[in-house]
Amino acid sequence: MADKLWSKGEQLPADEKLVRQIEAFTVGNDHLIDAHILADDCWASIAHAAALVRAGILEPDELAQVQHILLELIERHEREGVPIRRSQEDCHTAIEQALTEQLGDLGKKIHTGRSRNDQVLTAFRMFTRRRLLEVIGTLHGLATRLLKRAEAAAKIPMRGFSHTRPAMPTTFGVFLGSYVESLLDDATLLQTTFELNDRSPLGSAAGFGSPIDLDREYSRDLLGFADLQVNALYCQNSRGKVEGTVVNALQSCQDTLAKLAADLILFSSDEFGYLQLPDELTTGSSIMPQKRNPDVLELVRARAGVIAGAASQVRSVASGLTSGYHRDFQLLKEPVINSLKVVGESLDIMDRVIKGLDFDQTIMAASCTREIYAADVALDRSLEGVPFRDAYREAMARLEELEIDDEFIAERIYAYRTIGSMGNPCLWRYREPLSELEEWLTQRRARVRDALARLRQPLAS
Repeated sequence: MADKLWSKGEQLPADEKLVRQIEAFTVGNDHLIDAHILADDCWASIAHAAALVRAGILEPDELAQVQHILLELIERHEREGVPIRRSQEDCHTAIEQALTEQLGDLGKKIHTGRSRNDQVLTAFRMFTRRRLLEVIGTLHGLATRLLKRAEAAAKIPMRGFSHTRPAMPTTFGVFLGSYVESLLDDATLLQTTFELNDRSPLGSAAGFGSPIDLDREYSRDLLGFADLQVNALYCQNSRGKVEGTVVNALQSCQDTLAKLAADLILFSSDEFGYLQLPDELTTGSSIMPQKRNPDVLELVRARAGVIAGAASQVRSVASGLTSGYHRDFQLLKEPVINSLKVVGESLDIMDRVIKGLDFDQTIMAASCTREIYAADVALDRSLEGVPFRDAYREAMARLEELEIDDEFIAERIYAYRTIGSMGNPCLWRYREPLSELEEWLTQRRARVRDALARLRQPLAS
């Protein structure tokens, strides 16, 4: 019991086996999961210690001692990992006990004015902020690569599909451009999520604030948060809400990747032959020597279901709870951590796929057979003054008169002038939002980086 922050010095009950069973149940794998946020908790503890100086709880030289130990702990964790015992329950206890072991009574002062509630929330917001920037940065790289390939393929004809059946003509550039725009939409969702997450809860304690006069704006600024989460109770009530928003945005992104993966699987099959996947991104069969399986793409597609499950878990755990902290919130961390990891990896692997993707322009052009121009025939007749419904009925008979060759296919590309169609894909329109996204990333990365650099330096009282 002495390992626990909430221990009051009481002795274990006689049934020690039951105590250990309850400990295992209540802690779960939290002591392992918290390895992800231990460094963030140390950074937040430095900021809190600085606020305690302003509140008259710590002296400036005591802050320097605490800061030194916490910086050493961060470096050790990054180098070799700092173990957290199940009996400690979480990284907060491990950190405080490390301080107490080296600083004695001074280490015991660090928790003044805060709770594990705002402590974990602050650390997890910092972790999520960092990982979201990584995900959005990888998304930006994939969208940029897709745009470059779309621009190079803007006039390469291919058959378009509806209901998985031949529909109308399009180009490979339009196909790739659709995913650029989809990823930009996902980026907007992730940016909004980032801003919701980028607010400091530090100083809200257990959800009721503290009689200690903590300068919350000061600690917010030290940690590089864009804003303050003002209401102390809402800091706790937002748990599950912010995490749910994060995972929902990640789910949207993974859904985009799943659809792209499904298309690439189909179009790279022998039956289509439009695309060839890089050999290093395919696997073989244990019994069929000829196989080159798109396992990487299949797993990207399948992981959309994993993220959907995580989103459902977060929503279900957090819904219907009364105001204030509940231990239920412990189960929110793992699905968020896993979702950030899965989506980040999927974006990276899809970037590698798109980079190495090859396509067969001849087969794509050959797929533009007569039937996909039926709508063109009807629309051309409507331009001659024939009511469209009559032209529609005539189209199939007139379709047989068409002579399909390279010149005809090229002419039909230029016949499509509406914005976003194959003759006018407007791929240039994606350049500005991609540039704006890059600038957004640069600014926020710099703010976070500068905050951590400041926390490494001596802090004025």
